[in-house]
Amino acid sequence: MRIPFTFLVIFTALMFSSCAGVRKAHAAKILSRCSFQMEAWQFDSVSIDSSLFPRSKDAQTSLFPNPQVLKVAQELIQGKGNSKLGVAYLTVQFAVQNPGKDSIWIQDMKGSIRVDTLFEAQWNSTPRRLVAPGVVQIPLSVKVNIDTRLFKVLAADSATIQGGLQAALTPDGELVPFQFQRRQHLPKEEIANLVESAKKDVLQTVLGSWAKSFQ
Repeated sequence: MRIPFTFLVIFTALMFSSCAGVRKAHAAKILSRCSFQMEAWQFDSVSIDSSLFPRSKDAQTSLFPNPQVLKVAQELIQGKGNSKLGVAYLTVQFAVQNPGKDSIWIQDMKGSIRVDTLFEAQWNSTPRRLVAPGVVQIPLSVKVNIDTRLFKVLAADSATIQGGLQAALTPDGELVPFQFQRRQHLPKEEIANLVESAKKDVLQTVLGSWAKSFQ
């Protein structure tokens, strides 16, 4: 008995579609069992708005930094004023715990971190990473505006991280979208060290930017 070619094509397509559906369902099951948590905060660097340091005759003849710029920096560190000096770059260590026996590949991670009502910062991660059974540390790159809210973070009790990712059973497998959200308490000592590092680096960068205006 001859089987029509059209039937074979349709049957093959349905079979592959069914297999893809099973793989996606399995990937979704693995993800649903994973837990997500922020574990460490690290201050990396700052970028000061260059427009605050124009190359002018006044700047070139002065032996001291622009007093107005220093005043703005000091007010921000003291939690006063509404000016913006630039951008701070942080790294947040993000832990993904996979309690199962199967590994999964994740990619396109992005989302936001909200610290109480003070500020909300966007984050992103590396393009692709294998999450094997156990705990995997993933560094998240976070960018925050340098204004009064950054230095008031010590008064915050908690932070909420939310985001999304794509996952698959193999590096090039069918992708499954996944959303997550977690609220947790902030480690006071760690955040205090982060703020102190930010204060120190902001003032040093302000002085360095002023010095460059002479070049």
